Amino acid sequence: MNYLEDTYGFKYGDLLQAIARSRNLHGFSEYSSANTQGVIAFTRPAFMYPVWEGINTVKDAIELLWHPIFSNEQTGGSVVFKYHIEYD
Repeated sequence: MNYLEDTYGFKYGDLLQAIARSRNLHGFSEYSSANTQGVIAFTRPAFMYPVWEGINTVKDAIELLWHPIFSNEQTGGSVVFKYHIEYD
């Protein structure tokens, strides 16, 4: 999947304006006028704070703690609904 910020350099909160045209068997229409209000760009989360081991870690269980991200600048404007932690 290509993310818009990777391809075009958009950041969360950028105002995007667009034009459109339609196509059928006989060709393309003329372009529309640009929308005057635009839309706000939403992007993938920016980063994750480091994870650390909690004090309740025991032989058979590891407690992992982290600071959740929730500001629009950190989340890209969408709610974070899952964290993925890898270890080895």
